Amino acid sequence: MTSKFFIITVIFILLFNIQACYGSSIIEPNFITVNQSINGLVIGGHAGNTYSKDYVLSVQVKISKADLMIKTEYGWKRVSEYSVIVKIFVNGNLEWSGELAAGGSSPTISGNGGHVLIIIKAPFSYENEAVDYSGIITWRLY
Repeated sequence: MTSKFFIITVIFILLFNIQACYGSSIIEPNFITVNQSINGLVIGGHAGNTYSKDYVLSVQVKISKADLMIKTEYGWKRVSEYSVIVKIFVNGNLEWSGELAAGGSSPTISGNGGHVLIIIKAPFSYENEAVDYSGIITWRLY
């Protein structure tokens, strides 16, 4: 009787191990999601503000505020709502570029586990005008 019990136990252990090996075919990588708050003033004709990270799975930029500002003798004055140009580079290659106003967002861009650089700049070249912006960059990192 004990030998039959032993054989049945071994069979169940083998079946359990086979299912554990082949039962799940999807392996999800370990990653973290980081929401980075951004804000700045980008002056026309200047290079813009940059944000970057390494080991990026994906990234998305959302703009919550973009206001046109005019330089006066007393400082910067808000004129109206406006937009910013957002450029997303992956490993040095431009993957997406677009103009985003308040409430706008880029598509989710794959970072392929590499280096991602984001540039936010004014959509004009007049140095007496600028865009005051804020938003969130959502990074998924390895």
